[in-house]
Amino acid sequence: METTEAILEAYIRVLPWEISAENIVREGYLVLLRLDLGPCAVRVRRVRVYGVVEGLSASERRVDFTVRLGEAGVLVRAWQENMDVVEGVEEGTWVEVFGTLRLAGEVVYVSPLIVREKRLDWTELVKRDREVLAEAYCGGGGALEAGDNSDIMARV
Repeated sequence: METTEAILEAYIRVLPWEISAENIVREGYLVLLRLDLGPCAVRVRRVRVYGVVEGLSASERRVDFTVRLGEAGVLVRAWQENMDVVEGVEEGTWVEVFGTLRLAGEVVYVSPLIVREKRLDWTELVKRDREVLAEAYCGGGGALEAGDNSDIMARV
């Protein structure tokens, strides 16, 4: 029996090491991250990542930096049209980034919509979110239909 994976249209908290080649799914122009929830999986294109800013580099066309948490990091790339979003970001700052997954060649990066300085217990927040998602999408009590995540986001 084939199961379909719901595509969530919300900014889902992820850990930097989850944004890796083996978890990336391309559907046409969309770049999706497959999140394993145990008994099922979901796909997301909008993510929230958290960590310390490293490797900040700027040019006329773009600003790049890595958001690192522990040993893993994810590239954040702001192109000319949205460089204002990363204005004031400094090396060594702890940030939360809301963004969309993109692909440049074979390099996956987060295109930021919001970058804000913040200190959080990120792994605990991710764990809680995954429990809520698994309950809703993997057949837990009162599971939502695929595509209806309004109740989930109210609880997250």
